[in-house]
Amino acid sequence: MTSDSKPYKIILSSGPRGGKSVIAKKINEWFSKEYSVHIIAETARELFDGGLIYSDSPYKAQRAIIHRQLEKEREVFEKISSSGQDLSKTIVVFDRTCIDAITFINDDEFSMLLKEENLSADDIAAYLHGAYVLHLQSLAVTLPDFYEKKNHASSVIRRESADEAAASDKN
Repeated sequence: MTSDSKPYKIILSSGPRGGKSVIAKKINEWFSKEYSVHIIAETARELFDGGLIYSDSPYKAQRAIIHRQLEKEREVFEKISSSGQDLSKTIVVFDRTCIDAITFINDDEFSMLLKEENLSADDIAAYLHGAYVLHLQSLAVTLPDFYEKKNHASSVIRRESADEAAASDKN
């Protein structure tokens, strides 16, 4: 291992019901025998399931999401750094990143949120530079008649209609 070794970063991106969480689990399944795989689960879903209400203020909701997302990322990378593991044999999977906030708020609000975290768009770009980005199309885009706000395979209820989810995916 060289001192400039870095973990592989895989960013999963899509609108609601695009299969990000399923693919994250599959990446772990496929690669965990040869690599140390770390999955940073979708922060928005965790916070919404915990009671965060989006409709009160999308800006405040995205601020909470970005803050927690960055905390989780720091925790994972601190754990990796202190473990002594071979970084060239490490994969970090992001089930969304803080960049996803730009889909739900305007550019000025996004810049304000980053500033609150003492970051810039350039900082985020440098941090994620070299990542593999997998964009998965939302079910709302590919099969809108099958997109439901309630996922019968889980307890997850989506706040978006199929049209809103498709628009989010395109953003």
